[in-house]
Amino acid sequence: MLKKFFLLVLFLNVVTLFIAAEFVVGNGGQSTIQEAIDLSNNNDTIYIEEGIYTETISIKNKSINIIAEKNSQVILKSINSKPFFNLFNCGKITLKGLEFQSDNISLNSNLSSLEVYSCKFKSKKYSILANNSNLIIENSSFTARESFDFLEKNKPVGTSKSITAYDKCDIVISDCKFIYFDYGIYLSITDYAFIENSTFNSNNYPIFVTKKGDVNIKSNEFLRNTEASISLSGDGTIDLQNNSFYKNNKKDIILYIPTCGGCECSAGHFDGEVSGGNNYTDKSSYSSSICPLYFWDESIIILNTKFEKSKE
Repeated sequence: MLKKFFLLVLFLNVVTLFIAAEFVVGNGGQSTIQEAIDLSNNNDTIYIEEGIYTETISIKNKSINIIAEKNSQVILKSINSKPFFNLFNCGKITLKGLEFQSDNISLNSNLSSLEVYSCKFKSKKYSILANNSNLIIENSSFTARESFDFLEKNKPVGTSKSITAYDKCDIVISDCKFIYFDYGIYLSITDYAFIENSTFNSNNYPIFVTKKGDVNIKSNEFLRNTEASISLSGDGTIDLQNNSFYKNNKKDIILYIPTCGGCECSAGHFDGEVSGGNNYTDKSSYSSSICPLYFWDESIIILNTKFEKSKE
């Protein structure tokens, strides 16, 4: 009987270890997000009450959820141009309903798995900088500045990138908005990326892909961008399906090929494979939409598309 009792106690202790705890940051809870993270264990959830939080947070070797309380505006501001979140070797970090404001980098992920849902990023340089990480980003918005002159008088310059990924990264981005960046999404990866159902409005280079990766770009909208909407370099495998291009200033799709003379794409190198179809543009000629002309099958894009006025 005593043996059974001790076994029961042991079982209950083991079960307790696997029950995720919940923490609250704000009134009646922890005073800072970092304090709650330090107290948390894997699979715990941290709820953040409404307010403005100015911190520099480090998360190492953990898997936790960080969520804004329902119907609360949670603003996260970084300190002295440092990232608000620094992730290192994390199993899975889930962020939901948060608003990031930063003059430099909002979130830096290294050797980690990150999931972002329904967040807002207002970052003047980098929103998310990822190295050897796995990313899932859904229903989020990314903005680099408050306004933008499409005629290039106040064109984004040089440093702003919403999502930048290097080396071994698996990335899924869906139902997001990218506005006023120099580079919307910059991929220098060797693994996989899937970008779908997102809007790229008034950026310089909405999507720029380099290095060797398997990249799928599907059912996105590109409008009022100043340079090429999709720029491809490196030696990856690219699939383009059901994208729409509307009122963009220059080419819709370009490959950076040295043998292409007389245009900007001769400055780089593409030695990969491209497939796709059912992409739509309002441009009237292939020469104004794609480059270099000799590379593409004309079925890659459908000219003279009349888009609905909601895109204005």
